[in-house]
Amino acid sequence: MSRCVIISACPVSASLASALRPGDTPICLLAGGETTVTIRGRGKGGRNQEMALAATLALADDCGIDLVCVGTDGTDGPTIKKIIGSESYELFTVMTSDDLIAQNPELVQKAVNAMTKAIQWMQTASAEEIAQNLLPLFDGAEEELQYDASYDKEHHVYTTDGYHTESGYEAAITLTKLAGGITKDLPADQTYDESFLANAWETLNK
Repeated sequence: MSRCVIISACPVSASLASALRPGDTPICLLAGGETTVTIRGRGKGGRNQEMALAATLALADDCGIDLVCVGTDGTDGPTIKKIIGSESYELFTVMTSDDLIAQNPELVQKAVNAMTKAIQWMQTASAEEIAQNLLPLFDGAEEELQYDASYDKEHHVYTTDGYHTESGYEAAITLTKLAGGITKDLPADQTYDESFLANAWETLNK
């Protein structure tokens, strides 16, 4: 598969199914990328779910094959809600240590200031402007960046202020427990320190 490709999930599933069919040597095939979904009628789900279902149909007559489709984000809304209780969750969180906060709070504040300024800029920037600013970091991925930026703007995927939401946090905790990362619930006030974010917005709004 090419390094940067926008293609429907169904053809990709067919290609993977063909590669996974049993041969003389056991194999483990790893593939990554972004597929698209053509929405018709009033169907529910997203590209990750469509890819898994399409591969299931393609592999219906084969045994001894396991296929796992994993997504880090997206909008398989009704499906993910049944699993973790919310259609959204806090996926990207800036993390640091208590030691760094104690030893160099100015550095932490500068980093949060920069990210908050980027959040503010994204509110008025067009999808084209966002894609062009990201292009130097993803050489050759202009089409994919444009698609992602347009999708995120249209569906309000990203945060508008940087603060966590109660439902998103609870969903993230559920997802992390399901993945085995933690074994019990953690209170938000023991996880987040949003004082730096509050300081950043106060500075930007002066």
